Amino acid sequence: MNFILIALISFLLCLGYMSLARRRSWIDYPNTRSAHSLPIPTGGGLAVFFSFGLAIIIFPGGLELNFSTALLAIFTLLLTMVGFLDDIFNLEIASRFCIYLTISAIAVFNIFVEN
Repeated sequence: MNFILIALISFLLCLGYMSLARRRSWIDYPNTRSAHSLPIPTGGGLAVFFSFGLAIIIFPGGLELNFSTALLAIFTLLLTMVGFLDDIFNLEIASRFCIYLTISAIAVFNIFVEN
């Protein structure tokens, strides 16, 4: 039952985001690097991120809230936002790579320090 509810929430959030993206003209038009052949809304990772977050809030299932869990949530949000900004503004590859590498390195370092 939980899975069905989470899937429904995710579906509705994705539909809502697609509508918002179309109204804001957040559309990706195919080019030589694209895996799609028709224009599609960009930034769908936001809807997936919020669906996942809602699922954790609604059904925590023994999730222990501590510093590491909070840090993981913050880093995941940061990575999602960088992806969204890249979808909208076409960030430079080097900038994205440095941001992703820094956030990932801090997350991995935190895992090793805690253990």
